Amino acid sequence: MTVTVLLGLWQLESWQAVREDSAADLTREQPEPLAAVIGPDDPFPGEDVGQPVVVAGTWLPESTVYVSGRESDGRDGYWVVTPLAIGEPDGPALPIVRGWTADVETAPAPPTGSAELVAWLQPTEGTNVADEDRTDDILPQVRTADLIQHVDQDLYGAYAIVADEVAPGDWPTGAAATNDGTAGLEPAELDQLPTTAAFSGLRNFLYALEWFLFGGFVVFLWWRWARDTVALEGRVAEEVAAGAAADGSSVAAGGAVAGTTTLLAPAEVRRSLARRRGSVGGVNRPLLAYRVMAYIVGVLLIVLCLIGVPLGNFDGSSMWGIFPSTPELVSPGSGWQEFGEAISGYLGVAHGWLYMIFLGSAFFLARREGWEPTFTIVTLLCGTIPVLSFWAEHRAVQRVRADEAADLAEAQAASAQP
Repeated sequence: MTVTVLLGLWQLESWQAVREDSAADLTREQPEPLAAVIGPDDPFPGEDVGQPVVVAGTWLPESTVYVSGRESDGRDGYWVVTPLAIGEPDGPALPIVRGWTADVETAPAPPTGSAELVAWLQPTEGTNVADEDRTDDILPQVRTADLIQHVDQDLYGAYAIVADEVAPGDWPTGAAATNDGTAGLEPAELDQLPTTAAFSGLRNFLYALEWFLFGGFVVFLWWRWARDTVALEGRVAEEVAAGAAADGSSVAAGGAVAGTTTLLAPAEVRRSLARRRGSVGGVNRPLLAYRVMAYIVGVLLIVLCLIGVPLGNFDGSSMWGIFPSTPELVSPGSGWQEFGEAISGYLGVAHGWLYMIFLGSAFFLARREGWEPTFTIVTLLCGTIPVLSFWAEHRAVQRVRADEAADLAEAQAASAQP
C-alpha cells in the first residue's frame, strides 16, 4: 500500500512538472539558430512559442506592412512588420515585428540591406478577421494568407518579434545587433506565450490514478481475503460440530452434512462440482476469465518491455533518472524512437488498467480454488514480469485441473459408498 501511494505521488509530481514545462516562458532561454527550431516548410513547433532565435538575412523593405489593433501602454497603434529573407536575398522570408508605432504616417522608413538579430518566435495568427482593403499595407493580423499578398517569395510558417532582452551571452541584440530595424520604434510586446494544453502530461496523470486505484484495490483484496478466511473457518467449525452431533453422518459430495449418506450418480456429482466451481456446460468460468486476462496482459507486457522501452529509450542517453546510459539502439528523434515512445505511452497506460482486471480475475479464481497465499501472490506478481506471466498461467491451469480431477474422484468415491 505504501509503495503504491509513493509511486502515485511520483507520477502526480511528474504530471505537474510536464504541465509547468509546457507553459514555461522561453523568452529568457539561450537563443538558438533559426534552422535548429523551424525550417521554411515546417509546421510551427508548438513547444517553442517565445523561443529566442538568431536570424540573419536581407531585409525586404518593399514588403513592409502594418498590423492594426496593437496596444502599447494602453495606446492603440500598429505593429511594424518587415520580412527578412533568411540566407540568400531570394530565400524564404521570416516576417519580423520590428516594433510599435502610434501612426503609420510617422513610422520610420523600413531598413534595407543585411541584418543579424535575436527575435522571439511566434506562431502566425488566425482570428478569421478579413482584410477589408487589400490595396493598402495595413493588415488586421499576422496571418500568412494576408502576408503572402505583399511578399514575392516563400514565407516561414511563423513570425518573430525583435527581442530587447535575452539570456546573458554574446548575442546580436540591442547595440550588438546588426541593422535590427528598431530605430524610431517602440518595442513590441509579445503577442503569445506558451499555454498549457488540456492533455499535457495526461499519461503521467493516468499512471498516478492507476497507482492510487491499485493501492485501494490491494486494500480491498486484503479485506476480502481476511473476510473469506474467517467465514471459511466458521463454516468448517459448523460442519465439524454437526458431524460430531449426528452419529454415523457423512459429508456428501455436494458438501452438505446429512444424517445419512446421499448417493449421487456420476452426472449428479459433476453438476455438484460445477456449481461449486462456478462452471457452466463443463467450462470453468473463473479459470477462463483468468486465462484470457493472463494472455492479454502477458502479450502487452512483452510488446511494452521488449519493444517499446528499448526503441523509445535506448539512444545512448540516461533513462528515467536511474540508468546513467543506455545501449545505442536508435538515433535520438528518429522515427523508430518516436514509434517506441508511442508504444510506451499508449500500451503502458493500457497495461496498467488491464492489469487491475487481471488481478481481480486471478484473485477470484484463487478464492474459488482455495489457493494458499504464497501460490496466489506468485501468480499475481508474475503478471508484471515479461514471459513469466505465461509460466504462471500454465502453472495455475495445471493446479486447477489437478484439483478438479482429485475432487471428482473423491466425490465419486463418496457417492459409491453404501
